[in-house]
Amino acid sequence: MITVEKLEIYRRCGGSVDWYQVQSHSIPQIISDGEWGQIDGFIQDIFLVHTNQADKSFANRLNQKLKEYCDSDNTIIELRNLEEYLRKIKDNNK
Repeated sequence: MITVEKLEIYRRCGGSVDWYQVQSHSIPQIISDGEWGQIDGFIQDIFLVHTNQADKSFANRLNQKLKEYCDSDNTIIELRNLEEYLRKIKDNNK
C-alpha cells in the first residue's frame, strides 16, 4: 500500500532506488522493490495524463488503480504533486 510516508521517502531520494538503498542507514527502509516500481509507474502514468498523451479511458483506469494501491485520497493528491515536483526538477536540469 502506498502511503504519504513512502512518497516522502521517494521524494527525498529523488525517485532513485539506488540512492534509497545507499542511504539505508539514514532513511527508513519501508518501501519494497515492488512498491518503488509501482510509484515509478504511477508517476509515468500521471505524466502521460497530465500532458494529454493518454486517452480518457487510460485516465479512468489510472484513477481506479490509484484508489486501489493508495491508502487515502490524500496519498493520491501527494502522488500527483510528486509527479509535478519531479517534472519541474527535470525541466530545470535541461
